[in-house]
Amino acid sequence: MVAMFRLLAIAVLSAWALSSYAEISARLEREEIRINETVRLVIESDSAGESQPDLSVLEQHFNILGRSSGQNISIVNGAQSVTRRWTIELEPKSAGSFGLEPIVVGAEQSRRLRLTVLPENTSASTGAEVFLEVEADADSIYVQQQLLLTVKLFLRARLLDGSLSDPEPNGAVVRRIGQDVRYETRRADATYSVFERRYAVFPQQSGVLEIPAFQFQGIAEDPGQNNQQMFNSLFNQGRRIRANSSALQVTVKPPVPIPSGGPWLPAKKVQIEQVGQQSEEFEVGQPVTLKIQLQSLGLTAEQLPEIIIPETPGLRFYPDQGVLETQDNGEDVIGIQLKSIAVIPNQSGGLTLPELIVTWWNTETGSIETARLPERKIVVKEAAAAAVGSGNIEDDSFVSDSAVLSRQDASGDRPAQSRFWKWLALGSLGLWLISIVIMFLIRLRKPVSKDSDAVPAAPNNNEWRQRLRAACRVNDPVNARAALIGWGRDAYGSALTLEQIAARTEKPDLAREILNLDLVLYSTHNGDSRWQGEELWKLYSSFRPDNNTESIVQSNLQPLYP
Repeated sequence: MVAMFRLLAIAVLSAWALSSYAEISARLEREEIRINETVRLVIESDSAGESQPDLSVLEQHFNILGRSSGQNISIVNGAQSVTRRWTIELEPKSAGSFGLEPIVVGAEQSRRLRLTVLPENTSASTGAEVFLEVEADADSIYVQQQLLLTVKLFLRARLLDGSLSDPEPNGAVVRRIGQDVRYETRRADATYSVFERRYAVFPQQSGVLEIPAFQFQGIAEDPGQNNQQMFNSLFNQGRRIRANSSALQVTVKPPVPIPSGGPWLPAKKVQIEQVGQQSEEFEVGQPVTLKIQLQSLGLTAEQLPEIIIPETPGLRFYPDQGVLETQDNGEDVIGIQLKSIAVIPNQSGGLTLPELIVTWWNTETGSIETARLPERKIVVKEAAAAAVGSGNIEDDSFVSDSAVLSRQDASGDRPAQSRFWKWLALGSLGLWLISIVIMFLIRLRKPVSKDSDAVPAAPNNNEWRQRLRAACRVNDPVNARAALIGWGRDAYGSALTLEQIAARTEKPDLAREILNLDLVLYSTHNGDSRWQGEELWKLYSSFRPDNNTESIVQSNLQPLYP
C-alpha cells in the first residue's frame, strides 16, 4: 500500500512539473531540406527573463553552426512587455525524418517539431559560382489550379547587389507568396548561400503551360582587389554576374464537369460558415444581419463564387458588397470572401434560413466534394406595438412630444365627468366662433397692407434637417418620416414618397436606411419604438442632393414590399 502511494505521488508530481512549463514559440524556417543544407530554428518567449534555451536535445541529429539573440520592447497603455528571440542555425548530420524534442527555456518549453532531411541533390549544377534551380510541385494540374513554383539562387561569392526576374508565363496568373528564405548548403565540396522564393501560378487555359527561364543579374565582390586596404569596401565596384534557369513545362488539364453545374473550384480545401454572433431573435419588419464566410485553400479570393442566398418564403435578403482578401501560409494561397446580408422577415411564425452548398474539386483526392452551411430554423415574432404617433400623419406635419403625449384615451372617465367636459368643450367652441366673427368684422373695416398679406414661409431645408436630427436622436420613426418627406418636397420640388426619395439619393447606404424606415412604419402601422435612427442621420448628414434632377432614378435595391 505504501508503495502504491509513493508511485501515485511521483506520478502527480511529474504531471505537475510538466504542466508547470508554459509553451514558448518555436518554428523552423523550412520543414524539408537536403543533407548538405542548413536550416534556422527560431525561438521566441515573452517571459523567459535572463534564461537561455537548452540546445542539448539538438546535438544528436544536428551540428549547431551558430546562434544569435535579440529582444523587442513594446509599451502599451503604460505596460511594458519584452519579447526575446533566439535564432539557431542547424546542419543535419544524416538524412531522414527527425522529431525535434521540446526546447526548454527557464520554466517554459516549446512544442515538438519535425524536419525531413533529403539526400544530396547530385543532378544540380555544381562548381559554378552562381546558378539557378526551378522546381514545380506537380507535372500536371487542372485549369485554375494552384501550381507552387520554387526558385533557388545559389551564390558562392559575396553579393553586393542583384535582381531576380519574376515569372511571366502566357495564359496564367502569378502571385508571389511567403517571404524569401536564406540558408547555406554544400555542393561539390563548395559552400553556397541560397536565396529561395516561391510563387503561386494559376493557368487559365488547358494545354501546355511553359514557364520561361528565370534571369538573375547582380554585382558580386571582386576577390582580386586587396581587401586589406583602407576604405576598400567603400570603393569596391565589384563585378557583374549573371545566371539563367531552364524553362519549365507543365501539362494543364481541362476542368472536370460538375454535376450541379456550379463553378469550377479546384482547391485543397473549401469551407463555408456563419461567423460572428448568431441572432436568436427575429421580428417582423426588423432587419437582422448575417455574416457568412467562404474560405479556400489553394484559390485566391477573386476565384471564389459570390455568396447568394436563394429566395425563401417569408424572408427578404439584402446583401452588401462582399469583402475579398487573399492571404498565404508560405505554401498555399488562402482566399476569403466575407459577406454581410440583411435578413428582413415579412411574416411571423416558424421559418427556415436555407442551406448553402458550394461544390468544389478536391485536387488532393481527385474527387468532387461539397461544402455546406446547414439550414437553420428560426421563430419570427409579431412586430411590437408602436409607442409613438400614427403612421397616417400628414406629409408636411411635424408632431412634437407633447402632442404625442396628449393623445390619450379618455374612455375610462366617469359619465358625469364626460358630460362636464362635453359642455365645456361646446362652450369653448361657441366663444371661439364669436371671436372669429368679431375679428372678421374688424378686418373688413381696416385697410389691409400688402405686407400683412404675406404667407408665413414654410420650413426650409435646414429646419427639416434639424427636425430629422431630433427624431433620429430619440428614435422616433413617425417624425423622421415626416421630416424626410418635408425635406424631399423642398429639395426636389414635388411631394415624394420615401421610396421615391430613396431612389433620388442615388446613394445605396442612405437609400437602404430610408427604405428600412419605410418598411418599419408599413409593417407595424404605427411605427416601431425599437427603430434606431443613428445610422440614418449619420448617412443623411453627409448627403448633398442634386437639385437639378428632373427624373426619378430607379433604385437598384429590391422593393421592400409590392
